[in-house]
Amino acid sequence: MKVQAALLTFCLSLLAAAGPLGAFLERGRNSVRDDQERTGAFMLSVLRRDGIVVPFAAFDGRRWSKRWPERLPNERPISIEDIPKPWWGIEPAPHRLRHWADGAAAGNVTLTSPVVTPLMCELRLALRSDYKSTQPAPPGFVLPFPKDGLLISGDATVSKIDTVDPASEEARKVLGLALEEFNREENASASAFTAWRHPVKSSERKKLPVTLEAIYRAPTDDPEWTAYFIEAVREYPPGPNDKDGCGLATYVSGFVLPNQQRAAIRIGARITFCDRKDIAYMLPFGLIEADGKNYWVFQHAGFEAETYQVLRPHRGNIDTAVIYNAGGCGR
Repeated sequence: MKVQAALLTFCLSLLAAAGPLGAFLERGRNSVRDDQERTGAFMLSVLRRDGIVVPFAAFDGRRWSKRWPERLPNERPISIEDIPKPWWGIEPAPHRLRHWADGAAAGNVTLTSPVVTPLMCELRLALRSDYKSTQPAPPGFVLPFPKDGLLISGDATVSKIDTVDPASEEARKVLGLALEEFNREENASASAFTAWRHPVKSSERKKLPVTLEAIYRAPTDDPEWTAYFIEAVREYPPGPNDKDGCGLATYVSGFVLPNQQRAAIRIGARITFCDRKDIAYMLPFGLIEADGKNYWVFQHAGFEAETYQVLRPHRGNIDTAVIYNAGGCGR
């Protein structure tokens, strides 16, 4: 076998030097090597504190997809074996998953049966498991319901998305990079209303302070760029027409990617009131490398909606791999 392998390598080297045919064979060999180096297939699920599992994304080695139903199906499987194969997004269907929490492996979880259960205010199909949390689960009406991490089938690993102290010098620098874009996004959001005008002029709005409430950090797949996710707010004193003394607030969230020369800013604004009933907040699950690219995996949830997202921030854009609708209220 060693002799045959050596002979094959020698022949390929001769053909590679022989012009178009050699180049074609070399491209084919590189293609095989690239396929072998690709990340293997895996499925992602959210693990709730009560042991309920919600599959939401799959990676087949090349592409991301969401296959698990986002609405309660008419035909509901009775056992794990009855679940249609396409719903998993990978083959074979997983039964035992690895648990990751805060970027660390936390054991294994076994899926036991399908279950119809409320997710937010909607009945959904999810999965029961043998998971027992070390913390007590709150009542089911608590929104958003606590999560204990990610479950993964396959060999992918989850790195931690770091939490940065909003009062740190690092956080202040990142916010400073985003302030100009904050003002632009606030003006755009205020202009989007057709029958309402912001009671504070644009020139006066930018004089009010912006408070950074949360900031997270993770590396991109380009070593010269780091990705930060920020949540910041500008609050206004109550006006004469504001109910219960609850003034306006501009909530901004999104990615800031600085390097030594410049920063790429990808943020969006929403004008709301001080109670922020229609605002969703980010809960990071972790960073996953798939096919050589770094993806943020997180929950985006509030009182009205909950989504699970897989995004790849990079200097050119924010690539969306999966946004899974995990339930809503008041629709």
